[in-house]
Amino acid sequence: MYAQIGIAPEIGFNDPNWSFSASHENIFGVNAGCIIHYDLNERLFLQTGLFYKTQGCSVSDYDWKIKIRSMQTPIFLNYKYCFNAERGFVIYFGGGAYIEKYIGGTLKQSGITTNLKIGNKAMDSFGHGDNIKEYDYGIILQMGGIHPSGLFDRVWYSISTANNDVFSESLKGSVYYSIGATAGYIFGYNRRHNGDDYNGHYNKHHRIRYKHIR
Repeated sequence: MYAQIGIAPEIGFNDPNWSFSASHENIFGVNAGCIIHYDLNERLFLQTGLFYKTQGCSVSDYDWKIKIRSMQTPIFLNYKYCFNAERGFVIYFGGGAYIEKYIGGTLKQSGITTNLKIGNKAMDSFGHGDNIKEYDYGIILQMGGIHPSGLFDRVWYSISTANNDVFSESLKGSVYYSIGATAGYIFGYNRRHNGDDYNGHYNKHHRIRYKHIR
């Protein structure tokens, strides 16, 4: 009864921290996509999904404004706790890993905007090569809550373990960490979790109705 799948669209923001050695300011971005929610048992559930992300920063030393678009797939193992068996409000926390593919971006300098080159050829001292590597990957932690209706929210913290060598070897401009918050809705959650049991807790009201029907 626990091995059930829920689909959950969600949207929110992310606040990246870039590891430029030059003076810079981070630019908030969008984090939007869809989570797949899979119950393992009364306490554990898996989540994965696909998210579209935007992020960027302004580098004052070089008069740069950088904006990057990416697609991210995380995978979490989460622990949940139900506060009230009758109403079924859940808090959860967990962690896992992510892989992120950069799909595009722009660099604006002195009013001129150019497209970033994304790939695996390292930038040399003459400026030949790619501006940013194609993939990022790392560790991601999260916590959140799920309302019985299926509405949920979460906050997350990701740590990059890749060095993407953005723009030059000296600047080391990879995303070192990012924090964010999103909210969404799990389709079918209310129907699945208003049965005779919720996370192993006895639901006496539903059981009484079931006895009358029999």
